[in-house]
Amino acid sequence: SRRPPRSQSSRLRSLPPIVSLAATRQRSGVVSLTLEQYRAICAEIRLDNGQPFLLDEWESWVAGDVLSGVRETHVRIPEENGKTTWVAGDNLVHLISHPSPRAVVAARNEKQAKIMYNQAVAMVESTPEFARRLTIRDGTNEIRLKGRKGNVGLQVIPADELSAHGAINTRVTIDEMHALPGLGLYRVLSGKLGKREGAQLIAISTAGEPDSEYELMW
Repeated sequence: SRRPPRSQSSRLRSLPPIVSLAATRQRSGVVSLTLEQYRAICAEIRLDNGQPFLLDEWESWVAGDVLSGVRETHVRIPEENGKTTWVAGDNLVHLISHPSPRAVVAARNEKQAKIMYNQAVAMVESTPEFARRLTIRDGTNEIRLKGRKGNVGLQVIPADELSAHGAINTRVTIDEMHALPGLGLYRVLSGKLGKREGAQLIAISTAGEPDSEYELMW
C-alpha cells in the first residue's frame, strides 16, 4: 500500500506552460525535468483511492535514471510493487513536459497494454490539471494533448513488430516484457530510438522463464 498523503501545494499549476515546463535544463529542444520537479508533478496526480501519487524509494531511483537521459531503462521487480502505476504516471509527466511527445505502450497483447493505459486514463480523470491539458480517446486507445495538431500523445499499439516499424517515438513503454513471445517487437522499438533526439524506452517486468529469450538477454 502507498504511504498516507502528505500536505502538497499546487505546484503543477504554478509551473510555466507545457513547452517551457522545465526551463532549468534543456538540450536540443528536449525539455528535461529535475527530480524535484518530477516528484512535484507526480504528487499532483490522484490515484483511484484519492491519495496523491507520492513516489516510493525505488520509483525515485528509477525516475532519476530516466531523467538523466539514459536511452533504455529496464525495471525488474516482483509483482504488487506498483510498476504499472509508476509507468502510467511517468507517461503522463512525459506528455506535459515534452514539446512534441509521441508515447506508445506495447505488451504481449492489447488487453495487457490497456492495463497501463487505463491507469493513465483514471489519473487524468481524477486530476483536474491533467484533465485540463489532456483529452481521452477511448475509441483509439489514445490520450492526446488538447489544442495540438498532429500525432502527439500516448497510444496503445498492436503487439506485433510489423506494425511498430512506422512511427518514430519519443517514449516507448513495454509492459511485462518477459511475457512477450520473443524480442522482435522490443528490437524494432528499441532500434528506432536513435531517430529521435532524447527518445527513451522503459520496460517493466517480473522475472521471465529460465532460458527464455528475455532471460538470456541479461
